[in-house]
Amino acid sequence: MSLHKIVSPEIVNKYDVNVPRYTSFPPVPNWKTPPKEEEWHQELQAALSQGVHLYLHIPFCRSLCAYCGCFRIDPGTVTTTSAHIVKDYLHTIHDEWELYQEKSGIKNEHLRGIHLGGGTPNTLTPEELSFLLSKFGDTSSKLLSIELNPHTTTPLFLETLAKLGVQKISFGIQDFDPAIRKIIGREGDYESISEIMNKARSLNFTSINIDLVLGLPGQTLSSIEYTLDRVASLRPDTIAYFSYAHVPWFAPLQKGLEQHHIPVGSEKLSLLLKLQERLFSQNYIHIGLDHYALPSDPIAKAFADHKVIRNFMGHTYTQAGTLLGLGASSISSSKNSYLQNEKDLFKYMNTISQGQLATIRGHQKSELDRCCEKIIQTLLCYHTFQGHEELRQDFSSYFKLASLEKLVTRLLEFRSDGLLEMEEITTTHNEQAAIEKILKLKLTYAGVIFIRNIASAFDYALIDSTHAASTFGRSL
Repeated sequence: MSLHKIVSPEIVNKYDVNVPRYTSFPPVPNWKTPPKEEEWHQELQAALSQGVHLYLHIPFCRSLCAYCGCFRIDPGTVTTTSAHIVKDYLHTIHDEWELYQEKSGIKNEHLRGIHLGGGTPNTLTPEELSFLLSKFGDTSSKLLSIELNPHTTTPLFLETLAKLGVQKISFGIQDFDPAIRKIIGREGDYESISEIMNKARSLNFTSINIDLVLGLPGQTLSSIEYTLDRVASLRPDTIAYFSYAHVPWFAPLQKGLEQHHIPVGSEKLSLLLKLQERLFSQNYIHIGLDHYALPSDPIAKAFADHKVIRNFMGHTYTQAGTLLGLGASSISSSKNSYLQNEKDLFKYMNTISQGQLATIRGHQKSELDRCCEKIIQTLLCYHTFQGHEELRQDFSSYFKLASLEKLVTRLLEFRSDGLLEMEEITTTHNEQAAIEKILKLKLTYAGVIFIRNIASAFDYALIDSTHAASTFGRSL
C-alpha cells in the first residue's frame, strides 16, 4: 500500500496526538467518585441473572520486559520476601471471592467465564493453577482463557489447561526478530515458540491467539516482514497487534529503551500498513481496533453477529453483564460502575485478610457516561454506526447533556480530512435529523487508522480539544 495514497504526512502530523485507548469510559485517569461498597454489592446482586465474568490477575514474572506497562512483580522483590508468596496470594484470591459470595450473593453457577492475565499466569505450576481454579466449581462449562509466555510454557502446563477445560490461550510473543526481542528483554526464539504452539495445536484448544506489538524500539519494515513470515507459518486463529505506547512516566523501564530508535508518525504508520497488507492477504478479518481473526474463529462469528465488545482485556465476545476482577490491581466493571483493587501486593493481601475489599479507586457512571460508553464501544468495535439502531436512544440522551453543534463541527472536520463518510449535516439541523445522519456514519480506511481520535469526538471531556493530556499514549 502506498502510504501517501492512504493518508498524507499532514494528516499524520495532525492526528498522531495523545488520545485515550478507551478500554473503559471514562478512561481510568478521568474516574471520579467510586460507589460505596454497599451500593457496589447491591448492583452486583441485581445483575447476577446476566452472568459474571471473572478476571484473575497473576502479577508474577520470572523477568521483567522493558516495554511492558502492566502491573507485575519484580522477581527480586518476591524472592527476598516469602517463599510462600505465590501460595499466599492464591489463597487471598480465594478469600476475596468468598467476600463477594458473602456480600453480593454471587455463586459459582453465575460465572460465564474466567480469564487469567498478568504478569505471567504460567509462572504458576500446574498444581497451583489447578488449586486456583478449584474454587470456582466445574470449569468445563465456562469460557476459560489465559495469557502465556511461550518461552516459559511447558507441555505439561498446556496439558493441564486442556484438562481444566481452557478454550482460548494467548501467547505473548510481541516480535520474532531476535534483535528486537533482546532490546525489550523477551526471551525465547522462533523454534521454541513454534514447538510449544504445535503442542497446543495437538491439544485442540478452541482458539490460539498471539500478541504482537507494533512500534517497538528497533522495528523496521524488514523486521516486520521477518515477524510476519513466521506468523504466517504458525497461522494462529487470532492476532492482537497492539500499538506500543511509550509512557516512561508510567512504565519507568521504558526509559532505557530511548537509546534505541523508536518508530513514530509516518514511519510507524508504514509498519501498520505492511502488517495489515500481509494479514489481509492471509484471509484475516480486522476486528475493532487492533484484533485480527480467521473467519472460523468464534470472535469472527461474534463480530458478524454484532456481539463483540471491548474491555480492559481487548476485544472479546463474552456477554456477561459484569466483569469482576480479583487480585492485586484488578479492575471490575458493570453497567454503572468501575472499581480497581490495590496495586501493592502486600497491602492488597492484608486488606483482604481483614475481611474488606481492597478497592483503591473507582467511578460511578453518569447517564452521559453510559451513553458515551455505548457510542464509543460501537465505533471501536465496528467502525460504523450502521446496523446499530439501538443507539438512537443513546444519541437522544447524549444530546440532552452534550453539545450537538460541537460534535457536528468535529465530525465535519474528520469528513473533510477523509476519515469518515457521512451524509451532509450542518450545525443547524434539528436533533433528530442529525441523529439519523450520524447513525449512517462509516469510517474510511484512513479513519480506522485514527479511530481513537474520532472516538474522542464523542468524549464529553474532549469535545473542545483535538488531543488529550500526556497521560495517554499517542494515537499511532
